[in-house]
Amino acid sequence: SGAANESLGGTLGAELRDVHPNLGVLHQGNPLSSGALQAAVRGALDDRARLSQKVPADATRVLALVVDDDAHVRLALSRILSDVGADVITAPSGLHALQKLQTQPVDLVIADQLMPGMEGTRLLETAYKTWPRIVRVVYTGYLSSGLVVDAVNRANVHKVLAKDMSPEWLRQQLSEVIAEIRATRSA
Repeated sequence: SGAANESLGGTLGAELRDVHPNLGVLHQGNPLSSGALQAAVRGALDDRARLSQKVPADATRVLALVVDDDAHVRLALSRILSDVGADVITAPSGLHALQKLQTQPVDLVIADQLMPGMEGTRLLETAYKTWPRIVRVVYTGYLSSGLVVDAVNRANVHKVLAKDMSPEWLRQQLSEVIAEIRATRSA
């Protein structure tokens, strides 16, 4: 029914905004003519343009890229990062992350170590060589001294965080990273 579709669309829009807080969602319950659809999209884009003009791209804006092959981990990290004041984009693999790094002004990359195709330290090493200003963090469930040494030597990582740390501790660590990025910009 129409009411069920409207509810589903509203729920989907809310879930998308949970993952990508800055995402604009245009939800229309009734069929639109081509002209009406174009007008609705143009209005939504104009509204977003006006909002972005009110919020200058200054030292307080931090864009974080979360890279993990587990969608639940990406969602959890995205929520924490959003809570501590970062804008967040995600990628399910190192390859997808490299594509986003080429087109987005990313300030922080948080990468899982064990991912199919490209391990986190390899991704972060590539990011370090290509975009050295980006802060790099490894987030892993398999913490070892060898991993830490490798991450520091190859990728010059800022932090290595364990997946089994408490949510409060993780929130504190990520909050500190975001604050450091902001402080570096304003210096």
